Amino acid sequence: MLRVAELIRHSMAELLTRGTINDPVLEGHVVTVPRVKMSPDLKLASVYVMPLGGKDTGDVIAALDRHKKYLRTEIAHRINLNSHRKFASRSMTLSTMSPRSTRC
Repeated sequence: MLRVAELIRHSMAELLTRGTINDPVLEGHVVTVPRVKMSPDLKLASVYVMPLGGKDTGDVIAALDRHKKYLRTEIAHRINLNSHRKFASRSMTLSTMSPRSTRC
């Protein structure tokens, strides 16, 4: 479970740093991916993201939600899993992580 979560975290971070998502909100922010939490059956990933400085968190989450399908597809192509079709068909939960490590 941890290995899959780390693969997803690295893939998501790479997608965000390479600028493959054309969105004015995301282009104006540096977004970090501190943690990914997997469900026990590896079908649902909760990706915790945070813009550097903690500003405009809601706008960044809304922008990532708009591009959820693209992100899910790209991550599924980058990760070689036996069940990647099931993983690609599930929705990805994008959440924020506050400095106190509580889920908002």
